[in-house]
Amino acid sequence: MNVAFLGFGSNLGDRHAQLAAALRNLSNDPAVRIVQGSSVYETKPVGKTDQPDFLNMVVQLTTSLSPLALLAACLDVEARLGRERRERWGPRTVDLDVLIYGTEKLNDERLILPHPRMHERSFVMVPLAEIAPDISVNERSAREIAATLSMAGLNRIESWPDFSRWAKIPDERADER
Repeated sequence: MNVAFLGFGSNLGDRHAQLAAALRNLSNDPAVRIVQGSSVYETKPVGKTDQPDFLNMVVQLTTSLSPLALLAACLDVEARLGRERRERWGPRTVDLDVLIYGTEKLNDERLILPHPRMHERSFVMVPLAEIAPDISVNERSAREIAATLSMAGLNRIESWPDFSRWAKIPDERADER
């Protein structure tokens, strides 16, 4: 089994329910086991700023999937939850990013590992440092990088919720399939 870290985000609809549905859908994959997650943070959008605020978190998991198969599983979850890719950095029901996959370095047109911009983003590094403070990112610890980033627009709104509670949120889209 390989250890991976994923970034989760949502800024459309019921953001909590979207994150919960993404967690539930991903955890239904027999090749994926969610180990732990960060607190949930409300964050200002990056890039395209004229959109609603996001809820973000980072999740650690173990998986037998390859990095590209894990990406495919994440894209499948996004599609099932109504993600439409209309514009770069635009609003989204849910966004799952593969941030780190073990010590794998990958430069594929579909996936770059580790995620090339995560060290610039407090909404990734702060939750990552919360659950894996000593993990190496660009030859520095997540804790060290998080300490250098601005906390403006980043608000911790809840500690890692009881996953069993989140997993019980009904998937309203299931009836539509």
